Amino acid sequence: MIQYQLALDEDGPDLQAYSVRVSRRARSVSLRVLPESGLEVTVPQRFNHNHIPEIVRENRVWIEKALQEAQQQAVDESKHWPPVSLELAAIGQTLQFEFRASAKADSWHAELAGDRLIIKNPGASHEPRAVVAKLVATLLKRKARQFLQPIVALHAREQGMVYRKLSIRGQRTLWGSYSSSGTLSLNYKLLFLPPELVDYVVLHELAHTRHMDHSRDFWDLLEHMMPGAKSFDRDLNDAVKLVPFWLERAG
Repeated sequence: MIQYQLALDEDGPDLQAYSVRVSRRARSVSLRVLPESGLEVTVPQRFNHNHIPEIVRENRVWIEKALQEAQQQAVDESKHWPPVSLELAAIGQTLQFEFRASAKADSWHAELAGDRLIIKNPGASHEPRAVVAKLVATLLKRKARQFLQPIVALHAREQGMVYRKLSIRGQRTLWGSYSSSGTLSLNYKLLFLPPELVDYVVLHELAHTRHMDHSRDFWDLLEHMMPGAKSFDRDLNDAVKLVPFWLERAG
């Protein structure tokens, strides 16, 4: 990822930092604001980066509003730290946090017990976000694999598609990907999305087993597999708001 800094103008912030991500899957330039990392600009491969500052300037009003909303979200999250619960919309489950003192003086530990997400701490007076995020991410990756593996297998069987293996990861900017080696990778944060968007992401990546690009043939196939595919694709732009942003601290 390439880091940029841009002076907007006298009416806006003195300096607006943003990052640029080059994506082989991108069909056009897209902007999004994340509470943890700020403005991110995604561009297609071979896009002329000299055009990016002007695109950012043209969208300054939206960017400033989105940054303010992200800042307020961060403030709201801080008011409710440590977390109380997690809403896993994909599986219709709410996990309740339970913080306990650990028997080991120097060890953090996490476990799932039904609908309880138990975090054991070594007598700490507070819960560091990075530590909690890593513990929670590890548990959710296991849960995501149990949930997603049969869904991927079912869709692949119904569509007559083949992949080599399934990988569950914690990508910061991707819901899923498919490699030419046959590995289908899905983000464990799909657990926070509604079921129809989970199905869309799975089918989107499976469609890449036949078309590695985003050509018309790709979209025609995906539309056949899931009518309204482009509408679901647009819905993904706001889906990141469903994921607690502190989870990005898991790395």
